[in-house]
Amino acid sequence: MSNTVTPYVPTIIGKTLRILRERLRIQRYVTTNYDDSFATIGDSLQIPTTAGVTADDITPANTAPALTDLAPSNVTLTLNKFKRAPFSIAETDLNRMMKDTDWVPAHLEEACRSMAKQVVDDIWQLYKNVPYYVGTAGTNPFGTSLATLALAAKSMDDTLADDVRYMLIDNAAKEKALELGNLIQAYQRGSNQTLNTGELGELLGFGMQRDSRVPSHTAGTITTGLVTKSGHTTAVGDTSTTVTTASSTGACALVVGDIITFANDSQTYVVTAACTQASAASDATLTFYPGKVVADSGGSAVTVKGTHRVNLGMDRGAFALATRWPRNPERALNTVIPFTDSPNIYNTAQDGGGSEATGMQFGLSFVPNYWAETLEIVALYGVTCLRPERAVRMAG
Repeated sequence: MSNTVTPYVPTIIGKTLRILRERLRIQRYVTTNYDDSFATIGDSLQIPTTAGVTADDITPANTAPALTDLAPSNVTLTLNKFKRAPFSIAETDLNRMMKDTDWVPAHLEEACRSMAKQVVDDIWQLYKNVPYYVGTAGTNPFGTSLATLALAAKSMDDTLADDVRYMLIDNAAKEKALELGNLIQAYQRGSNQTLNTGELGELLGFGMQRDSRVPSHTAGTITTGLVTKSGHTTAVGDTSTTVTTASSTGACALVVGDIITFANDSQTYVVTAACTQASAASDATLTFYPGKVVADSGGSAVTVKGTHRVNLGMDRGAFALATRWPRNPERALNTVIPFTDSPNIYNTAQDGGGSEATGMQFGLSFVPNYWAETLEIVALYGVTCLRPERAVRMAG
């Protein structure tokens, strides 16, 4: 069967890359670790993150100061996502693909769309690590002005994020932004780019990008009066505390990714483990990130931000994506042809001259069947959060 399809492989891969490049977006704005090597599911990588350096005073002396050892940390990224997008293709479709450079079989297009959505959605789920939050849940951030975007910029300034930043917004946010007169009126903005193209371009230091896969976060619940337990001290730097409800009818069911606040503390925190009271007025452990910035001696009210769209400001240091070619066992029934989305290959007429290459590794798998041609696009990859300080949620 593979001999039948082999002559079509360059065309199939070229058309596959064209579709993947169009639909893979968020991975362009994260740290990437791509390598033309083979791996198996469960393999792990160590991605270094830089250590902080503190500036101090110079004191003249007749001896040099002691050497300073930096201890850069590593984040483990596990290749734990092994995905396939299968499709069947007829001989007539193969022949037509070879003759018509613009035509793509529907099954191939659906397989590419499915694979791209899976990778993008897995990266997007990393938002649950981000505690920095601006805006109002359920309210379009561009409803009246750019004020919420300015708050997002300030948040990233405060956490010392890189100056090269991106803001990924959903369709509704982009629509409202385009209605703001100061964006489309050239005499105010100094450019007619948005009016002519419908693209937002650079705004307040962010490269604005629309992404139709922006997720919604469904917030957990606090029924009545959740407070930190009286007499229980939470010190600066602590990442957990004991909470209870003042009412015998109250309860909480907070979920990972919830944004919470404590009374007398302006910092927003993200819930890192589900927190559910066994019964009303019982104690529960609430874990969060970052560490507490204001000490608490108990009795402080805890509130949770409502359900919101997670428009996300970020720089490349916030999240990471790694891909490898999947290693095929020697006795496997299928045949896998690995390919890399490189700008140096499959970048001619086969992919339409192409969108920007993603650099990712994929495999084209031929699966033996009875009187049928079945192929799979396969990907082995992993995602992780590197530095949540490099991102901010802009609620919608």
